[in-house]
Amino acid sequence: MSKKIIFFVFALVLVAVPIYIIFSSEAILERGHQHKVKLEGFDPFDPFRGKYLMLNYDFSVDCDQTMEEGDAGFVVLEKDENGFSYFSKVTIQAPIHDDYVKCTVYNVYNGKAEIQIDNIGKYFINESKAKSAEELLMESVQIDSNGAYATIRVLNGECRLEEVYVKGKPLKSFFQ
Repeated sequence: MSKKIIFFVFALVLVAVPIYIIFSSEAILERGHQHKVKLEGFDPFDPFRGKYLMLNYDFSVDCDQTMEEGDAGFVVLEKDENGFSYFSKVTIQAPIHDDYVKCTVYNVYNGKAEIQIDNIGKYFINESKAKSAEELLMESVQIDSNGAYATIRVLNGECRLEEVYVKGKPLKSFFQ
């Protein structure tokens, strides 16, 4: 009888964890604050990584003097005069306002930190369209620094990639 209970509990956990992750992500996308973040250069397509584009952001930000490599931190999002958000400063303590994201510091030098943020670096797209999408993104960034950007949603220190835009239109609209 105890084996059946253990099996039932294990099965319940296996089902509950993905459901929690899905509902958590949906809550962030529905209720989170939206930010437009400029994209930088892109990694070339890599067939071993799957059917997505690697998105790069400016992750070199000011940091507290006490920050060290490997620290967990909170990076603050601020808006510039053009309405784009940028990662401005990473701190050890969570800010009191909602526009911050949990991050990991992987390098510190001269008062700046290189950070890593989960959930916003991969944009999934049909494999047959990935190369064309990558070329369009690269061309758009080279022509106009505001030409390609991502919208992300931020809620309680968590963030999710919402959409990638090129020339003001969703990237996927170029490939329908």
